[in-house]
Amino acid sequence: MLRNKISSGDMRLHTAAAYLVAGRRGITRLWLQARTRICPQREWRSHRPHSPMGKAQRWFYFCLLHAVLAHCPRIIWHAPVLALATVRTVADASCSRRLTRDLCMACGIPATWRNRFRLQWERCYQHEADLLLGLQVARLTPEWAAAHIQCDGGLPPGGAILVTPHHANMRLGILRIVAMVEKIGAITGEPRDPAQFAGADPTFQRLWEQERPLAERVYAGRIFHRAEAGRKGLRLLQEGGYLIILADDLSFAGPPQPLLGRTVRLPRGPLWFAEHSDKPIIPFMVMPMHREWRLWIGDPIAATRDGLMYALEQCIGRAPASWDRIIAMIWAQSPAWPMDGDDNGGANAHRNAC
Repeated sequence: MLRNKISSGDMRLHTAAAYLVAGRRGITRLWLQARTRICPQREWRSHRPHSPMGKAQRWFYFCLLHAVLAHCPRIIWHAPVLALATVRTVADASCSRRLTRDLCMACGIPATWRNRFRLQWERCYQHEADLLLGLQVARLTPEWAAAHIQCDGGLPPGGAILVTPHHANMRLGILRIVAMVEKIGAITGEPRDPAQFAGADPTFQRLWEQERPLAERVYAGRIFHRAEAGRKGLRLLQEGGYLIILADDLSFAGPPQPLLGRTVRLPRGPLWFAEHSDKPIIPFMVMPMHREWRLWIGDPIAATRDGLMYALEQCIGRAPASWDRIIAMIWAQSPAWPMDGDDNGGANAHRNAC
């Protein structure tokens, strides 16, 4: 009898969370799109995401959802995210549909209506699951990750440089790696002090503050900012630790390189660390698998520009729906890489060899 009561309570919490999330992120968008189509000449300024009304609405639903999840006895994600992903797939803007089409073509997926719809739905599911799990970081542990995330591959002993693109549910893969190694660190460009968030969206500020305890628990203080990353990251590698680098930061002014057919500029941090530490560069990616996930760990790559680009293409190609939306949109707006000439001959030769 007690078990039935707990189960029914869990179902009520699942249903409440589903309505809260879908009501904020999906149904609202459908309603605004309908009003915009009825009155296209009017600008709905009060309902833009970064307007005061948008910030207040986002903060209200965040607090309400946080209160619901706080009373749930265990981590939940599938039921509310399932409802949200279905609504958002229908309500998503045309720019998201174009991005889905570009990802299909770049990853070698036939751009049929069914494949594009499936990829779009998977994108909504993975990114909203990432947000919902971000509200429950206090319950996320390496033990929970080991029970829900399968691992495909292993890490070499003695330290390595772990590269990956920004993608949804990346924290789950890092938690899985923590259970495999003793020392792990990461390079970040986020602000050190919460005071730097003054005037920012209160919802984003609260999400960032919730992530801090998890980061301190996982990395044990080994979070290196860019100004000190070279010295401290190199020391960690020399001590046999593992350094995580997000290698798809497109804001750097590096040399142009081809990434999935587009011309981008990526940081050369992983290559610098590999050159000065003699440690291998290993790609990893969290891949969706039904209701759970799988951590893919690749083989060591060549410490060259072509090798790094090939590693990123491997990661994104295994889970294109999980790639960070902002990074993917910047990639989609980049110019196409010239297919003729010798500029991309080295990269193509490396991909064919691998």
